[in-house]
Amino acid sequence: MSSFLALCGWRRPPQDHPETELFLYGSVLYLYRDRIPVSTAAAALCLVTVLAGGFTMKNAGMVAGPPLAYLCIWLGPRLPFQRVGRRHDLSYGIYVFAFPLQQLLAVYGVHRHGLVAYYASFLALAPLAGAASWFLVERRALALKNWTPRWLERRAARRATRPAMIPVQGQPVQGQSSAASSAPTGT
Repeated sequence: MSSFLALCGWRRPPQDHPETELFLYGSVLYLYRDRIPVSTAAAALCLVTVLAGGFTMKNAGMVAGPPLAYLCIWLGPRLPFQRVGRRHDLSYGIYVFAFPLQQLLAVYGVHRHGLVAYYASFLALAPLAGAASWFLVERRALALKNWTPRWLERRAARRATRPAMIPVQGQPVQGQSSAASSAPTGT
């Protein structure tokens, strides 16, 4: 993958942006999804590779990246989270407010109390921000996605009953007989 990125003109080494490389591994798996078998044995082998590569190598992303992408795709439908977010979807709010919350916690020095305190604060606040976003903005906006103002509904109804200005091929224009409208109009 690193050589592919270099061929595409990627100037920085992939170590600076491992998320790009992981994204591309997932994209390749999706691209070849009809040719790559999804099996428990392959997932177990990928798990061993990810754990071994993660603990033994300095640049583990080169070895553990593709198996990690496969493992994520294998785990997706098997984890018991299919019902999460069906009624109240907090994911977008958490996604939108994650980075600002992390920065705000850093500005107020929470990171000085240790990594555990920083992550605990963020993991407590992010779902609250996501819930506020869902209940105050997103749910109300989604309720309006099929809403049409009454004046626009009336206008659309009037247009639907009004005769067409341009005649449709083979149909007579209002006020003409069908013989006159189908007659050729050339010289």
